[in-house]
Amino acid sequence: MKKIDIDQEFATQELKKIQIFKLLSNDEIQQLIQKAQFYSYANGESIILEGDVNSNFYGILKGMVSVTLLQENEDVFVDFIKQYGIFGEAGLFINAKRTANVKAKEDVHVMCIERDDFFNFIQNN
Repeated sequence: MKKIDIDQEFATQELKKIQIFKLLSNDEIQQLIQKAQFYSYANGESIILEGDVNSNFYGILKGMVSVTLLQENEDVFVDFIKQYGIFGEAGLFINAKRTANVKAKEDVHVMCIERDDFFNFIQNN
């Protein structure tokens, strides 16, 4: 994982392609960008590990991730999430262990926002 700097205009256009952000104004998107972090993950790198507790929400700006579950000491494939998809949304609402592994299936860029920052954004808008 590597934290990346992202061009504000580029980020605005890309975030508007994510379904839950489509109706936000450019000003609202800019506010969201200010609260978010942007990361790059290499192909095969883990983003979320099943059993970890974290409250981060992710939007995929580039690339694709795979979702797997650990069953009988083997990873069982669940789904792919492609560019402009989201994951980790349950962490916004409950403080519980992650229920799946999420791994970069190719080089991936994600927007990551923590629960408190996300709800602060919602309260202010």
